[in-house]
Amino acid sequence: MKKKLDFYFSSEGKWLRRVLLAAAFVRLFVAIFSEGYLMVDDHFLAVEPVSSWVCGENNANWCPNDYNQVDHPQPFSYAYYFLNFLILKLCALSGVINPFIQAIVLRLAHAILSLWSVYLFVKLAERLISSVTWRMFAIWFWVFGGVVTVFSVHQLVETACIPFVLLAYLYALKYFERERLVSICIAALAFSVSVGMRYQLVFFPLTLGMHLLWKRKWSGAFFFGVFFTLGFSITQIDNVLLWHKPIYQHLVDYQAYNSTHYADYPSSIFSYLSFISYYIFPFITILFFLSIHWKTRFFGGLVQNSSKGVSQGAVQVMFVFIGTAVFIGFHLIFPNRQERFLLPAVPLALVGMIRVISVRFPFNASFEDSWVNKGIRVSIYLSFVYTLICSFHNPKSKYLEVSRFLYERGDFQNAVIDNWKGDESTWILIPMHYTGKFVQLIAVGKSKSLEELKRQIPLIPLYGYNRLPSPKPNYLIIWGKEESDSRAKVYENAGFLIKRLSPAKSEINQGFAIYSLDLLP
Repeated sequence: MKKKLDFYFSSEGKWLRRVLLAAAFVRLFVAIFSEGYLMVDDHFLAVEPVSSWVCGENNANWCPNDYNQVDHPQPFSYAYYFLNFLILKLCALSGVINPFIQAIVLRLAHAILSLWSVYLFVKLAERLISSVTWRMFAIWFWVFGGVVTVFSVHQLVETACIPFVLLAYLYALKYFERERLVSICIAALAFSVSVGMRYQLVFFPLTLGMHLLWKRKWSGAFFFGVFFTLGFSITQIDNVLLWHKPIYQHLVDYQAYNSTHYADYPSSIFSYLSFISYYIFPFITILFFLSIHWKTRFFGGLVQNSSKGVSQGAVQVMFVFIGTAVFIGFHLIFPNRQERFLLPAVPLALVGMIRVISVRFPFNASFEDSWVNKGIRVSIYLSFVYTLICSFHNPKSKYLEVSRFLYERGDFQNAVIDNWKGDESTWILIPMHYTGKFVQLIAVGKSKSLEELKRQIPLIPLYGYNRLPSPKPNYLIIWGKEESDSRAKVYENAGFLIKRLSPAKSEINQGFAIYSLDLLP
């Protein structure tokens, strides 16, 4: 550690200081300005349930307790979500109870995790890319990663696991250099954490384990398997502690769910074009395909360096890129194709592509004036601008504004969500974490009349959803940009006392109208 700090503060470490300071700046910028959440899973899996635990509630029955004996865990790992719970719990213990400030703390914690991934990416690039110039190009592309940088600061498990993958590969490469068993044990533990967070990452340690066996590294393979199994079991220990189930119950249920629901989320294979467009930028992709076409033949460019042909020990790094290819290939084949699933492979694919490109376009006297050099530099500048633009993007702002309004009122008890046109799923219309209170909202849609609502409201304290405290609603939120005034009159005619609270522009700009609500005697 002392050597690393000495290098960082030395004149030779000036470039590393610049890289980390630039990465810290842009991630701090995103943490402050990219408010709210980007995807449903970004909030309703990573924040909403664990925030309810901090409040003493059990949103969506994630955990068993005295009044709600759930006998089976959810079909996905809790490992990452417990980390978010610890952060929110520390906020509460420290007196930070404002949910919007808590969200900033969450994003700052993820920004630190993302900054760590930048440092690990630098170290991995030093080992895998021999050309200093091309190595720096790869590093700056990762520092200014556009939407990947923004995602890494939010609560997406697909980006939170990245530093553990990079750490695992870094120590695996160290093992092949010196064959110290401690290196392969650290790699195994890092992989176990990443797989414990995101099961699909198992292809990375699997290909490494097979590589160890192929190279007849028997002791390395044995310790790798033992420490990976031990570390992964620890990430799944809640199966035993909470539900008294086998240690791998989450994994078994996850596999069972996906085997029976894989066709429920169909998507075209072309949805993954984002991988070579705004995840890894178009110019890099173009250069990569040009390099593949130039005598390299598939993985040929990966085992060469720019000046010496096949470099010493270069074949040893093949397990990194084979694991990446297998991981991507699996997601190409599996019917449930969502762009974010490929995020853990982005840094490894970027290193592999730059490594191949550096063979085709080596740095020499003519490189400075070449179109490749100019194009790369322009792409890095554009990536910086692109990252800053993305940091202001918040597609769920209307949901956030409803919650902010209810939180700032200070008297929020419960709300009726009128989605009478059925445009959106009611359960995602209000993120409860940002209201500061967890209650079961009352939905009114096409199939539910106001007379049914009037009969339901007096019974709410006795028959709350999952026995959670569900006080009577004192707010009405009408969703939709059209005819909210006429819809409000329907409530008045049905015997409700309502008063418009939100400004008229909210209906036009955000698509919702907020009213106080009371049921006349």
